[in-house]
Amino acid sequence: MSRETLNTQFWKAAKILRQDDNTNSLLDYVEQISWLLFLKCFEELEKRRRDEAEFEGKTYRHIIANKYQWSSWTNPDPSTKLTGQSLLAFLNNDLFPHLRSLKGVNGSSVIRALFEEAPSKMLKTAISSVMQ
Repeated sequence: MSRETLNTQFWKAAKILRQDDNTNSLLDYVEQISWLLFLKCFEELEKRRRDEAEFEGKTYRHIIANKYQWSSWTNPDPSTKLTGQSLLAFLNNDLFPHLRSLKGVNGSSVIRALFEEAPSKMLKTAISSVMQ
């Protein structure tokens, strides 16, 4: 992705976040978009680690449980996709508490530290649009 494309996508997401009553500054937009991007990128990292482990004949244990991985809760299948208030409830009541409870090795303590004070500030359903 080019720098220009990334910049365009960021401002597109910021415009969507502006619709939410609780995200009203550039800092809010950056914070909210950052944790979304982190989770997306971290899932890609875990896939790569899993593939490398399989190649070496080893088993890889994901740091983030399947239920909480990006592709699980951003599932494009309309019959199972979380949207609106159900998505916000999942983020605030399930995902963030899970990430804050991670313990152990292999980066889980880093993830826990990142999400200890990185709540979803979104009150409305704008997040569904940002993830598309």
